[in-house]
Amino acid sequence: LGTPMEQNPPELLGFKKAEKQYKRYKRSRTDYSDALDFRNLEQNTPNNRELLIEISPSIFQIKGRPGLVFMEGAIDEKSQLHWARECLRRYPNPPHVTNLTQFHGDLEDVFQRALDQKESNTKRKDHSQDRSTDQKSQDWKSLLYQLRWVTLGYHYNWTTRLYEPEKKFPFPEDLGLEVEALSKKGGFPEFRAEAAIVNYYHEDSTLGGHTDDSELSLEYPIVSMSIGNTAVFLIGGTNKTEEPSALLVRSGDVVIMGGHSRRCYHGVPRIIENSLPQWMLESTSDQDLISYLKDSRINVNVRQVFAQGQSFNAQPT
Repeated sequence: LGTPMEQNPPELLGFKKAEKQYKRYKRSRTDYSDALDFRNLEQNTPNNRELLIEISPSIFQIKGRPGLVFMEGAIDEKSQLHWARECLRRYPNPPHVTNLTQFHGDLEDVFQRALDQKESNTKRKDHSQDRSTDQKSQDWKSLLYQLRWVTLGYHYNWTTRLYEPEKKFPFPEDLGLEVEALSKKGGFPEFRAEAAIVNYYHEDSTLGGHTDDSELSLEYPIVSMSIGNTAVFLIGGTNKTEEPSALLVRSGDVVIMGGHSRRCYHGVPRIIENSLPQWMLESTSDQDLISYLKDSRINVNVRQVFAQGQSFNAQPT
């Protein structure tokens, strides 16, 4: 009898194929020419140029992706540093919940404490003398690197994939005003900021393809702000067999997923290393913040949980 025929591995299709195309591999150079580039329009392939619809200056829609709005450079340089500062110095503090809370309890000033560990033992002791003994012994640098997400407003439970009504904290007013103004500018004037997830990416971070369907009303968009290194963002269809579009999302860009795109698979297969904007590298303000962002990306995605008059007893719509 002959030996059994070797079976070839199944061909990757749709979303999985695109994820593999852009995933980071050692000693392998990634080709980004197929990704939509909203900042350098002339560098797009002819096919990609035909997909871009500029509905107003620096605001785009994409053919075949109804409801998706891309706002290139919508957040100015000063505001980018402001929101990055808030995401590192303010939002990870209690009562907000982070991925570290379950294992380490309420941690305060993780970013500042990580910076303090670079100082001498004497300075670190002086700075920490009013802190609890438990928090003195933490490896703050490691904890800062491990920080992956913070929830604002209604807390999202990643295990149950549900919002927890008993864990609601006031949504940051200034962030709410900023995002609601961006949503209105992007064509969604009725949006109300009620919950947010702040994601912290490093150069080796990825976010697998998924849909966001935990909000009780999906008629309102997700508004996503990006700060730091450039990401490859994939937006596909309502199942993973459809081939997604790849978008280059740079610092200061805003992506709004509304309408049909609100129910579509999306993900981040790649953070592009050494892609921090030149103005950030040359900035003389808040060098500790810039140092963190050199190999990181911060994404703030904001949602409206309820439709008008809805409550947690309502069924999703």
